[in-house]
Amino acid sequence: MRIFLLMQRGSPHGNFIGHALARRGVPLCGVVLVEGPPIWTNLRRTWRADGLRGVARAGMRRLMPRGRRERGEGCRAVDALREDALAYYNEGDVGVVRGDQVNGPRTIAALRAARPDLLLLGGCGILGPELLAIPRIGTLNAHPGWLPDYRGVDVVAWCLHDGEIPGATVHWVDAGVDAGDIILRRRLPDGAFDSLAAARRAVTQLAAELMAEAVQLVIGGTAPRLAQSAASRPAFRLMSSRTRHAVEAALRKHSKIRVVNAPLATAP
Repeated sequence: MRIFLLMQRGSPHGNFIGHALARRGVPLCGVVLVEGPPIWTNLRRTWRADGLRGVARAGMRRLMPRGRRERGEGCRAVDALREDALAYYNEGDVGVVRGDQVNGPRTIAALRAARPDLLLLGGCGILGPELLAIPRIGTLNAHPGWLPDYRGVDVVAWCLHDGEIPGATVHWVDAGVDAGDIILRRRLPDGAFDSLAAARRAVTQLAAELMAEAVQLVIGGTAPRLAQSAASRPAFRLMSSRTRHAVEAALRKHSKIRVVNAPLATAP
């Protein structure tokens, strides 16, 4: 079976998936690297979350010299993930092809030339119909949220905001947003974290392991398909800075309470 990974260049999510596949001995034929979303996409998301003030703040950060830019919680989370996940595609015999945007002509041409049976997504955005039609069997996504309840973006933060334990889901990709049939989903064994960065790192690792497990099921012909029920709410958008700071403060507070209230070990 010809298996390819489509991932954004430098994506911690894609790196973790590659490592998980290698640990389980899943053969990966190649990697297609795509560029990140255009700046206008990120600014539009920031506008929806934080309004004009958030857009102005993001613009000022881009104008600052790289060394003087503020390092927000989201940036620190990505940095921490990159430290933990080496770029596995620079090791071994995995071929690497550089595309353009996720639905751009170079990316589509590269995948058509690769003729994948199964395509895996590693943090690269929403696929268009032309790209979805290329893999013979289909496309899998490891979503960092419990579907169908947590579709969209920033779902780890929203899950913690709601007081629930985060989880991850591997599903077949269709034309909807995180709406395809489910193969595997699992929650973290412990939902207690002292920061959003720690929670996102744990969910990213869980999603990667589930992806590798799901690929093995597809190869063996035993992968289940669970149709998603209708979601009780629309897909989540980027969380506002104010709400994210409140979630962070609550996590730090609960972490301190948990440490203070922990039973003391008695000497023998």
